[in-house]
This record gives sequence, structure tokens and C-alpha cells, in this order.
Amino acid sequence: MVVGPRSRMLVVVVVALVAALAWLISGVVTIDLLAKERLLPLWWVAGGAIPGVALVWLVRIAVADDPRLAAGSLRALAFGGAVAIALAAPLNGLLIPDGSGLWWVGLTEESSKLAAALLFSIGLGRSARSGLVIGAAVGAGFAIWENAGYVFGVYSSAGSASASVLLAVERDLVGLPLHVLFAGFVACAVFRAVQRPSAGRVVGAVVVFLVVATTHSLYDLAQLLLPSVDILGVALTDWLAGVLVLALVAAWVVVLRVLRRARALPRSGPLAPGSAGR
Repeated sequence: MVVGPRSRMLVVVVVALVAALAWLISGVVTIDLLAKERLLPLWWVAGGAIPGVALVWLVRIAVADDPRLAAGSLRALAFGGAVAIALAAPLNGLLIPDGSGLWWVGLTEESSKLAAALLFSIGLGRSARSGLVIGAAVGAGFAIWENAGYVFGVYSSAGSASASVLLAVERDLVGLPLHVLFAGFVACAVFRAVQRPSAGRVVGAVVVFLVVATTHSLYDLAQLLLPSVDILGVALTDWLAGVLVLALVAAWVVVLRVLRRARALPRSGPLAPGSAGR
């Protein structure tokens, strides 16, 4: 019996939901109720790893027609995010030592993720499609490590696993997709320019990078500068985050359709013998 891509994706989603439930229960029971803190390091990382791995596995299924790219996406998730974090951390420490230079965060983090995507794309072939996949995988890995740091910070302040759950969920719903989408768009544009360099493609890649980096910085600044106002019981910053994620997902769908249409077009080439006049 042949299992189709949609069935495999459904299995991944179900497994991810079960794993997320187990993560929630394990944290509350072992850390809050039993006061066993030895699981904390694993718990912090798992908070972001579960949705991150699930997301990249869905991408892997979607590009199953290219086994090298599918395997490369998992390598980029496992190691690319750590490389990007290792690059971004000192840059952020240098340019944003006290948080006052937050407008630099888009430049430092998107540059770091792009560098990691370029590194982990070696041997896979650089194209708009591979850039979208490898960039997204690196973005997911980056978000996993970043989310672990945020969850750790909240636990250090509150001393409660349950207090970390809300932040972990918020980061998984907002931080994870933003890092994935931002990194995917940048790598897609840059890889496209690298594959077939031209003035238009290079300018396009620069514009995409600047727009993404600026959007990233403005979003982070808005979280600090927007007033604490609730609209229909939801914070204004959460509305902003939701609108931004939805807008980027819509753009992602458009890009995927364009790439799929381009792959479906027949490649031009010399006519086969005897094909003239057909």
C-alpha cells in the first residue's frame, strides 16, 4: 500500500500534537508537582524542537522528489540553527549590548541565518527552491535554540514550569514561523541570484534582504513601543504578531505557487532529431 504525501503529513501533525501534550504534562508533573528539575534542560529545548522538527519534516515530505534536498533540510535544522545562533549572539552582543540598538537585530539575525543556509547548501545546488527549503530549516533551528533561551529566562524568574508554558506556546506560534518565513524568503532570493547571476536578480535579492531585515527589526521594536492595549481581550502586540504571520504565510503560498509553476514549465533545449516540423 502506497502512502501519499498528505497521509504522511497528517501522521507528522498527529505525532507532533501528541509529543506537545506529553511535553506539557511532563513539565507540569515532574517540575511543578514533583519538584524534579533534572529534566529542565531537555524540557526547555523540547518546547521549541517539537513544532520545529514537525515543520521541517512537513517540508521534507513536500520535497521528497529531491532526496538530497530533503535530507539537507534535516541537516540544516539540526546544525544550521546552532551555527546561526553562534554567529548572531556575538553580533547582537556587540551592536545591541543594552537593548538600545534593537533596530540592528534584523540585520544581525537574518545575516547569520543566511550565512548558515549558504554553508549547509553546499553540495545540494543553489536555486530558489533549495533556498526556500534550507533557509526555512535554518530558521526553524534558530528559533528552537532561541525559544529555549526565552523559556529558560521565564523559568528563572518565576520558578515554575507552568509559567513557561504560555511563553513557549506564544514563541511557537509567532517566533518560530517568523524565523522560518524570514530566513526562507531571504535564502530563496539570494540562492536564485547565485544560481543565475544578473543585475535584476542581485538587486532583487538585496531588496528582499533589506525588507525582511527591516520588518524583523520593526516588529521587535513594536513589541516594546506599542501601548499595552487589549482589543477584544487580545493584546495589541498579539494582534500585530498574528497579522504579520498571516501576511507572511500568504506571501509564502504565492512564492510556492510561482516556484511550482516554474518547475512545471518544459525546459527549452535543442530539438531532438526528426522533431522539426512536428
